[in-house]
Amino acid sequence: MNRAGQFPFDRLIQPYTLQQINEAAHDMHSGKTIKPILRMPAGEQPGRSQVNR
Repeated sequence: MNRAGQFPFDRLIQPYTLQQINEAAHDMHSGKTIKPILRMPAGEQPGRSQVNR
């Protein structure tokens, strides 16, 4: 199905910025997207405090 171009990836996965986290959650719960992907700003890692740098 994917090779034939019939798999709707654009409806399953949607990228969001970290600032759009609330929109991503809303879109997932409303069915607008199945899997919201959060993009982290360059140079930042989840769970790492600014103080530790």
